[in-house]
Amino acid sequence: KLEHPSVIAELLNVDACPKKPQYSLADPVGLNLFETEYPFKGWILEESEVSHIMSLLQKQWAQHEIRATHLKEMLNDLKNYISSPILHQSSYLVKRESKQHRPLLSRDFCKSLEDRIEHYMKKRKITGSDVET
Repeated sequence: KLEHPSVIAELLNVDACPKKPQYSLADPVGLNLFETEYPFKGWILEESEVSHIMSLLQKQWAQHEIRATHLKEMLNDLKNYISSPILHQSSYLVKRESKQHRPLLSRDFCKSLEDRIEHYMKKRKITGSDVET
């Protein structure tokens, strides 16, 4: 774990942290929020709805499997035309901006909402005055 879970509460406290730290977003392909835990155990599930969701997920899975098979066949065919293997999937899967982790709250911060509003209001006045002259 690179960050302590309390960082979420600190970031959501706009009085203590009015500006967002700068960070790059994770690639959404690897994010999976399916296996989460909630203290509430009394979920009401309609069997017809679960069946519908399963049907949609099976359809998506089949489509992705077909696409994956097509891509794998293309890669297998193309590798016959080159002398050394090209292995770029690892750089896609493990993307790190820096080798040393820097805690979120010690990073540079973006401009605050108030600063951004002020910037665009000034910009709008400049643009508006140009039109009037």
